[in-house]
Amino acid sequence: MGTYLRNHSDYEFSCANDKPQVEFMDFQNDGVPTHCDPSFGHVLITVPFPFNGSKPNFVLVGGTYSDSITIQNTSSESEFLFAIRIYASSPENSFFSSINRPPADDANEEAKKAFVSSVSLGDITLIRGNPLTIWLTCMPKDIGLHTSIVHFSFGDVLTIRVALLLADDNVSKALSSDKPYYSRCPQLTNFEYAPIVPCIHEHGVIKQRFSVPFGDLSMTNYLQTFMSLLRMEQDNLKELMKSYDMHDVSIKTGTKHHCFIQLPGLAERRPSLIRGDNIIAAYVGRHSQTYKVRHFTHIFLDDAGQVSEPETMIPLSGLCARDTVVVLAGDPMQLGPVVYCKEAEKGGLQRLLDSKPYKTGKSDYVTQLMRNYRCHLAILALPSKLFYSGELIAHKDDKVPLIYDHIGLPNRLFPVLFVGVQGCNEMESSDPSWFNMIEVSKVVSLIGKLRSGGVREADIGVIAPFRLQVYKIKQALKELDMTDLKVGNVEQFVGEEREIMIVSTVRTTVKFNEFDNFLNLGILNNHRSFNVAISRAKSLLIIVGNPYIITKDWHWSRLLKHCDENGSYQGCPLPPPDNGSYQGSS
Repeated sequence: MGTYLRNHSDYEFSCANDKPQVEFMDFQNDGVPTHCDPSFGHVLITVPFPFNGSKPNFVLVGGTYSDSITIQNTSSESEFLFAIRIYASSPENSFFSSINRPPADDANEEAKKAFVSSVSLGDITLIRGNPLTIWLTCMPKDIGLHTSIVHFSFGDVLTIRVALLLADDNVSKALSSDKPYYSRCPQLTNFEYAPIVPCIHEHGVIKQRFSVPFGDLSMTNYLQTFMSLLRMEQDNLKELMKSYDMHDVSIKTGTKHHCFIQLPGLAERRPSLIRGDNIIAAYVGRHSQTYKVRHFTHIFLDDAGQVSEPETMIPLSGLCARDTVVVLAGDPMQLGPVVYCKEAEKGGLQRLLDSKPYKTGKSDYVTQLMRNYRCHLAILALPSKLFYSGELIAHKDDKVPLIYDHIGLPNRLFPVLFVGVQGCNEMESSDPSWFNMIEVSKVVSLIGKLRSGGVREADIGVIAPFRLQVYKIKQALKELDMTDLKVGNVEQFVGEEREIMIVSTVRTTVKFNEFDNFLNLGILNNHRSFNVAISRAKSLLIIVGNPYIITKDWHWSRLLKHCDENGSYQGCPLPPPDNGSYQGSS
């Protein structure tokens, strides 16, 4: 064995004046770098804590986990190793190195006291045939990604090894899946919209598509325009439905007039289906309610911002008289109708409030409601600035209840808290949805603290953008006998509110950004879903997510900055100011 001496010199610990920090490593997109100079090949250095497949190993919070690093000189000449140093770790001080293997958790006190750890070792002579083994140990104290960068200095040559571990707790461990994801359908790699089908086949007869008379709507072209647009959307949906995996799909009987087809993944591809992955086939016969024309003097259409022009005609066309007053209430800055055919969308099959004359904003047609009676001023401030020209006026009591102190709210005058967590995006079985069990555990932990402070379950709501994340959170809460909380996606909270809202963003890699954008999934890169998600809370808003991924979206980056500037950020280290669009105060 080559000789080695400990030498705690200034050289070993020097790293300028600022502490080095570990930036987030998107291992699901980029993999992990293991060295910076592959040409230094006569000294072999193993990688600690190697991946289990494509992911880091999972460890439990509170435990001690060690792995060896073997350094072997393969040349005939001795090689001098100046220093082995843990350059940086995230979280800070979560890793240490040692010459001897750390004692087990159940070791006696004498063995634990005799053990010596360090962040730096040095002045080691490596001799051929005498490999050196050191130990890298992690002691996670919180859930999430743990990273360590270890430097091996050979004079002017620096070699790096990176160690990653995912720390979970009993909640997230119980949610882990032993059913790896598989798909019978080919992976989507070409993110382009399908070409418009030139014609359709119906009962063996080819029918040409209607032409779309682009331009201003008029009484003369109204019917032809929307018949053409709806036919385009219908054709497009027929093509999309062919891509769904119908293997093992069965029809179940519901009520007397309903049948259900459960289709995994449909809710992910069609966000407007908010009740789950069910297609409901209903018989509408003589039992349906009917009204006479001119029955109503006033008709109010709520959430009109979510519907297209033809959808408004369904309740209005058969009920309106010439003197009937029609009131459309909706928010054009929040969720709109789901239109898959881009040609139809450009032709006018869009949200009603995007069309003329509503788009002009003339007071004869449109009035904006300024007073907000739901949100605390700090919660309302950002969406008002980003979407409503800062014109919204908060009319809610700005006091924050003392019971919220149980979550460690840093600034009681600012009840918006961002909790940074670095987890992992996962899928299971044949379900094409996504979940992040590290975020699930953090959400459940926050709910537990709120409940211990006296907050009612009915006053808490949880938003998650993916159906499988919603299911996992519900499953974890059910195990803790907390079933009165509403957990759902953004669409399920439209028009609703809770005293406290917790938003789990789920995404922790940029790998699927293009996929999400193409299929309109998630709440990142979707400013309308963002607006809905952050405006449901009355007194306290908590966001759980990966700050490094959040910064890739301009609106979410503004929210992160908003929290940071008000001292209301907790969790993993923030990205540096030059990362993406984020410009933090720290």
